[in-house]
Amino acid sequence: MFFVVSNALCLTLQETAREFQEGKVVKFSVLGHAKSKGTNFSIKYPQSWMAKEGDRPNTVQSFVSDHGKGLEVVSIITKAIPPEEPFSKADIPSYLSPDQVGRDIPPGAKLIRAVSTKIEAEPAAIIEYSIQQDRAGMVLESHIMALQFFQGRTFVMVSFYVGRLSEAEAARRFELCRPLFFQMINSIVFDGKWK
Repeated sequence: MFFVVSNALCLTLQETAREFQEGKVVKFSVLGHAKSKGTNFSIKYPQSWMAKEGDRPNTVQSFVSDHGKGLEVVSIITKAIPPEEPFSKADIPSYLSPDQVGRDIPPGAKLIRAVSTKIEAEPAAIIEYSIQQDRAGMVLESHIMALQFFQGRTFVMVSFYVGRLSEAEAARRFELCRPLFFQMINSIVFDGKWK
């Protein structure tokens, strides 16, 4: 069973991208959040989206389209590297290499691309994949793009995904959202870096 999405919703996605371009955004900062694990950055999201506290231990915050009722979700996830695990800034490029992040996708997922990049002049990676999941007796398809980077000894992943659809519909909706998702990525600021 899949959720049916009308063409009218596609206009809503385009309007949301326009909303972001027009500066109708909300800025969210992880600084001081109980799950931020010492990170300090901010991201902007469209004002028509709803911010929700993350239910899971490593999910700082999620932003959901259509005032919290939509199929598009952006989640901020942080994971601290245990103190006993050797890790230095010199290790970051290998952790974020396309080969490494490509191996980190969930079992059964289809890798679409994995690339190295930079965010705020720091090493980062973008990984994109699709995955089919069985949840509560329903088979759901999700299309996911995740930006990954480190701040100190904390791994950060900002996931952009469209889900709960057929494979073709998830991919189509994701392509409509891609410009907005990249605008959101480009809104990320490492707030303490430039002081």
